[in-house]
Amino acid sequence: MMLGEDFSMGLRWKCREAEREIILCRFNGPHGGNRAIPMHFVPHIHLLNIEDAQEDLFHENDVHETERYHTFEEAIPLFLEYCGLKDAASYFPSAYETVLF
Repeated sequence: MMLGEDFSMGLRWKCREAEREIILCRFNGPHGGNRAIPMHFVPHIHLLNIEDAQEDLFHENDVHETERYHTFEEAIPLFLEYCGLKDAASYFPSAYETVLF
C-alpha cells in the first residue's frame, strides 16, 4: 500500500570530482524508523550542512521539522520553490492545481 505521507524527494549534485552524488536537500514525510530521531515521525527537511561541506564532509544532517506540508502533493511546490525553479508552475502545472475531491 502506498501512503501519501510516506515519501522522500531530493536534489542531488552529480559532481565529477566526487566519488558519489552529493545530496543537497531532501524533503521527507513522516517515516519513523528511528526512535532516537523524533523528527522522523513528522514532515521534515534535510539540508546539506554548508560548514561540513567546506571541510569536504558531505552530509545532509541539518534537519528541520516543518508544518508547511504533510503529503507528497503538498511538498512538491515547496520543493520546487526551494530549488529556485523559475516558472515551475508552467513546467509542473499539476503540482499547483488544487484537488477538490
